[in-house]
Amino acid sequence: MAPEEYYSGLSLVIPISLGYFFQFLYSLPVNVEFYEKKTTYIALGTVASAIVNIGLNIVFIPKLGIIAAGYTTVVTYFLLFLFHYFMAKKITNRQLFNTSKIWFIIVFMIIFSVVLHLVINHLILRYTLLLGKRPIEQYLYVK
Repeated sequence: MAPEEYYSGLSLVIPISLGYFFQFLYSLPVNVEFYEKKTTYIALGTVASAIVNIGLNIVFIPKLGIIAAGYTTVVTYFLLFLFHYFMAKKITNRQLFNTSKIWFIIVFMIIFSVVLHLVINHLILRYTLLLGKRPIEQYLYVK
């Protein structure tokens, strides 16, 4: 479908997509901090996650190559989500989200990403999985 030079970047699509998923999740609790004018936590989380990301990249990129940058970004955004989730909970003194549903979605996305990575070179199987994921997403959205 695409020119041959694009195939080397195909393996980066999965961690980048998962990273954006965690970036989206992080945006949910961080809005509580904006609303409550506790933006110091936002700066603290951002600086800490940048330091973690740089450190992980220094360690893993020489060993694993560019793919490491994708996965270190996933880890960093996940940690950033956790930080802001707990900060928002601390600020409001209450549970803001359906925690079990959030964790189910997180686990589902991680497992799905691993499976997708395993079948990345099998076009039909990959698209079958992507289409098969849709009913699960619909179920979670309706419920």
